[in-house]
Amino acid sequence: MTATTEVSPAEARALADEGRERSGERLTEAHRAAFRSVILAVEPGDLVSVNDVRAQLDEAGIPPSARANLFYAATKGADRLLELVSLEVGPYRTPYRVRSTGRSAHNAWVNVYARLAPEPAESP
Repeated sequence: MTATTEVSPAEARALADEGRERSGERLTEAHRAAFRSVILAVEPGDLVSVNDVRAQLDEAGIPPSARANLFYAATKGADRLLELVSLEVGPYRTPYRVRSTGRSAHNAWVNVYARLAPEPAESP
């Protein structure tokens, strides 16, 4: 008999959040600045996933295991660069995802984001 451990949706989200936060602990300010530069090079309004910028992130030395942290952080705060694209059908809403093209993806899915336009500067 195999024992199974059931995890509630809330527990699963908490575990995912914890893992994403831990993955960001190894990032330096140089990594964060490089990621920001890569995302700023994407035209506002365009869709982007890690598949689209993988080569630039590799070149910047950003660890693959920490990239989810950077994408997530780019969707938060006053200086948001990205918005997670969601699909809505009736009462259901789910993130838009595509298959990862990474070497070790193992049929994983990655989120798709919309590059946000910069906020207009306030007039004096």
